[in-house]
Amino acid sequence: MYNLILFTLYDEGHIFYFLLSGKLPYVGKKGDDFESLITSSHSPIVEIPDGDPSLLSIKRAMDMCYTKNVDARPKANEIINALSIG
Repeated sequence: MYNLILFTLYDEGHIFYFLLSGKLPYVGKKGDDFESLITSSHSPIVEIPDGDPSLLSIKRAMDMCYTKNVDARPKANEIINALSIG
């Protein structure tokens, strides 16, 4: 059984995606499609205008949360470090 915290970190990626795009990730996907997306696809694509450092740090944190290998997902302090722009 997977650790619930590791799944919650994946969900945190959804929040970062929404902050960057204003959209919900994987809209229109159903049932088994979600499992496939979680285990085999890449992070949803988000365009970052002009390389804004604040937005890039959120994108970096999002990509970390969307790590497909559950055991390789980041710890909370790693996400905090990714969000640092200084």
